[in-house]
Amino acid sequence: MFYADTSLQEVAVSHYSGWSTTDWLLAYSTLGAAVLAVAVAVACWVSADYEEEGGLFVAAVVAGIVATVGQAYALWQIARHIESFLWILVLAPVLVAATALAAHRTARAVEARLHGSPYGSSLVSKWLVIVPAGISGVIAVGVFIGDGVTRAAAAVPMAVGAFLTVVAVGVLMVITSGTSERR
Repeated sequence: MFYADTSLQEVAVSHYSGWSTTDWLLAYSTLGAAVLAVAVAVACWVSADYEEEGGLFVAAVVAGIVATVGQAYALWQIARHIESFLWILVLAPVLVAATALAAHRTARAVEARLHGSPYGSSLVSKWLVIVPAGISGVIAVGVFIGDGVTRAAAAVPMAVGAFLTVVAVGVLMVITSGTSERR
């Protein structure tokens, strides 16, 4: 990435990091654990629907919160340390797809177990896949926007806050000029 003749303190962010192999393994392991937490949440959700136990609903909510926080934190940290934005555009949809796949396969397996079928249930409630995949998608879009703004600000030798102020003033000027009466 090209930087003007400025020191790194004047640039909003530098994507060249001091992350070690251990840091990368920990971040990707956190993403994997978050996908597993989605599977646990869906399994508890399906089981709670059939057995009507309050404890399973609570377990589903807790596992869902763990999955959400894990995905958000790990994806944001990985995005901050990946030099190329293209890799984030690949990683985030793969994470959403992995979340959807884990939710669908878990729901099929648990419903098959509860119905006593040796085969996976062919009918899975759409909400069992849409909710986890939707939450993962919102996280991915948030990381796209947040990291995209940070990278755009890094290309300009000013702080992120000053860059966002310039962008906000520009957007406000476009909106006011578009809504004002033409004479």
